[in-house]
Amino acid sequence: MGGDVINKNIIETERLILRPWKINDAEAICEGLNNFDVAKFLTVPFPYTIEDAKNFINTRIANPNTRQKSYFAIVIKNSGKVIGGTNICMDEKYVATGGIWLNAKYHGHGYGTEAMKGRANYCFNKLKAVCLSNGYLEGNEVSYKMQKKLGYVTTGVIAERDCPARGKKTKEIKTMLLKEDFIK
Repeated sequence: MGGDVINKNIIETERLILRPWKINDAEAICEGLNNFDVAKFLTVPFPYTIEDAKNFINTRIANPNTRQKSYFAIVIKNSGKVIGGTNICMDEKYVATGGIWLNAKYHGHGYGTEAMKGRANYCFNKLKAVCLSNGYLEGNEVSYKMQKKLGYVTTGVIAERDCPARGKKTKEIKTMLLKEDFIK
């Protein structure tokens, strides 16, 4: 699977490390999420403040990553720069859910696809997930294309989500990835 290395709560790909959040990551989170072009496809507060970032990280530190719920900073290996985040939530039926975001400065370099691939590998091989259930907010064609590239299929519209940057509820289109489709 592309040589991804999976350690306890750390996912390593060719160019990235996905690791638990640290308090000194707050400015990187704030920089990435306080951008309308990123936030318009997320359910995070907008504008996103340094206090929002610190609260998020402190909650993650107080509730460390577990098999059922994990949150990761996406870090470029050679620079140590935090460029985004992802998470995994595993239910009792071994269905993993979660999302991803990247700082707009790092869009278009394949980092999102690489992180999602490493995340999928971790879910299927370390957590023994039977499938991944993800999605994207309406209009986020980049996320849709990335998921499709990894083998995800669209399963329908599941809900409307609050999208503070847009100031309204937005449809979430759900996608699913089975292990056998990921391996192909």
